[in-house]
Amino acid sequence: MSFKIVGIFLLSLVLAATGGWLAGASSRTSMELERKRSELQAQFADARALILDGRVSLFLSNSGDAIERFQNARSRIGIVQRRLREMGQVEQAGRLEIALSHLADAQHATALFDATRAQFSAEQALAALRAAGGGS
Repeated sequence: MSFKIVGIFLLSLVLAATGGWLAGASSRTSMELERKRSELQAQFADARALILDGRVSLFLSNSGDAIERFQNARSRIGIVQRRLREMGQVEQAGRLEIALSHLADAQHATALFDATRAQFSAEQALAALRAAGGGS
């Protein structure tokens, strides 16, 4: 074998390895982005479930449980908001402030035993979550 053939073989081997690495890295990036989106949707779903659970607690006249559920939902939305900011989606993260505000109102109304106002605020929080991209 001549030196030229060995050189061509090594060069093609390096090019093939580099191409494979680049192809793998690009698909890994898209998979990572999809995983992050799925996690965000799960967090949105958890927040919605906590708000709905808080509303059920209001129907059952369990104010302490409702306040706790609303607080947990606020915490979950805060996590979503932070992750959205990390992903560069600052506008969507900012829209979650509306949901957080409505949940604070729901907590306050629940503490004052105003179930009607608390239910209304919780419903507004759910609507704000939907508007911010949290799905149904």
